[in-house]
Amino acid sequence: MSRPTKIIYVFLMLLFVMWHQQCTAQENPYPPYDPDVPEMTDIQRVIDASMDDVEDSLRIRGSFQPFATVILQNDSIADIHVAPKNGETYSIAELEDQLSVNALNGTYKVVCIFYLDASDDPAATGNSKVVKIHAEHTNDDFAYRFEFPYTRNAKHQIVFGETAVDFEPQIMFKL
Repeated sequence: MSRPTKIIYVFLMLLFVMWHQQCTAQENPYPPYDPDVPEMTDIQRVIDASMDDVEDSLRIRGSFQPFATVILQNDSIADIHVAPKNGETYSIAELEDQLSVNALNGTYKVVCIFYLDASDDPAATGNSKVVKIHAEHTNDDFAYRFEFPYTRNAKHQIVFGETAVDFEPQIMFKL
């Protein structure tokens, strides 16, 4: 191949690669995280109202059952607990199912489910326990997932690490 032919060939290959990347690139369905939008203000109210109880439960018992805190349409805050079947614990899925009915009926403006889990962070060392919050707002088409890693020090105090926030699909406000 002559030099000009090679240059044209390389140029065409680069165009093809760029076109292929553009065609196969998936658009992020979520907006950039913005803590100042009104929906986040509502969600933050719920988190602020519940984290003291979460911290007390972790300090005293070392754990807590999954529960939800909601903002009703009249802007009041309420805790939601599911009665366990046969004295057993209930799953997060059962809590989601129960909350979905009222969320779809317009009873709730915000739903936040609080639960304990292990960290998804592969770099987590030592205690990888986190308080996770699945938060949905009726005005959004997506949900937020907050992760509050924590440790328990020698004085049995709960020390929260850096909070992580991500997006995930809605469950309760979605038909």
